[in-house]
Amino acid sequence: AAAYLAPHRRVEFHDRLAAASTTRPVAWISAEAPGVIDRFAGVSAPHDARGTQASVLGLVYYDGGTVTSELLGFVHPHGSWIDWRANTATPVPS
Repeated sequence: AAAYLAPHRRVEFHDRLAAASTTRPVAWISAEAPGVIDRFAGVSAPHDARGTQASVLGLVYYDGGTVTSELLGFVHPHGSWIDWRANTATPVPS
């Protein structure tokens, strides 16, 4: 749904998640078109056999002012398929 927010509202959303992480860790998983989430701005999403460009599936983790991000993979814009790219051996912070 982030694509429906104006760019300044996306920044506000990010800032609110970061602020909430001062009292507890916050994980945000998004599936948006390339370029919508600035943490994944440099990611080039593939196209499927029908020419549909994948959405970027990403994890943004906020913890006490520290923000990290990880590309999890790519997904069809309406969830028909997933192309998982994350390193499953890497533990997600708890």
